[in-house]
Amino acid sequence: MELTVMVHNEPAIQLYKKAGFIKEGVKCDSLYVNHQWVDEYAMAKIL
Repeated sequence: MELTVMVHNEPAIQLYKKAGFIKEGVKCDSLYVNHQWVDEYAMAKIL
């Protein structure tokens, strides 16, 4: 199972880690939010 999450969303990152997801990489400047480019973490969990 895979997901992406914005790097500044610490509550979500901690929740995903608690559920067994691990960071696999970073997508640099992948989203344009509020007139700023934002990085995302790619996370995955083996089922």
